[in-house]
Amino acid sequence: MSALITDVRALALTDAVDAQRDRILDVTRFVNRHPELAHEEFECSRHIAGALATALDVETTLTGMATGFRATLTGASPGPTVALVAVYDAVGMPDGDGTLRAVHSCGHGPVAGAVVGAALALASLRESRALAVTADRLTRRTAA
Repeated sequence: MSALITDVRALALTDAVDAQRDRILDVTRFVNRHPELAHEEFECSRHIAGALATALDVETTLTGMATGFRATLTGASPGPTVALVAVYDAVGMPDGDGTLRAVHSCGHGPVAGAVVGAALALASLRESRALAVTADRLTRRTAA
């Protein structure tokens, strides 16, 4: 592939990501404002899956996790598969009374926003790309 074609494709991808700025910020802020411990991220899971469902096929029952999902995108022709893994659980911080309080001190808000932005940017380019994308929340993490 020539350098010019590579530059044009990179610019198109950069523009596609830039076009997702509001959605990226929305998801980042939502996750940060709704800290939920592992396997209890019902609000965040719904919000992120909903954002992805605007352009990808979202499945919520296949993972065996109530808060898990898989969003898939198929490009114009077969090509490499890219997996984007969304992590959006909070960590538990001990409260004064001995209970755990969910807080986001781990950067999961920006991670979730970046996954949604990347997936939606690639979806906007699907007709000109040979690719497949999956955006998952399938990992089995344990609460702190």
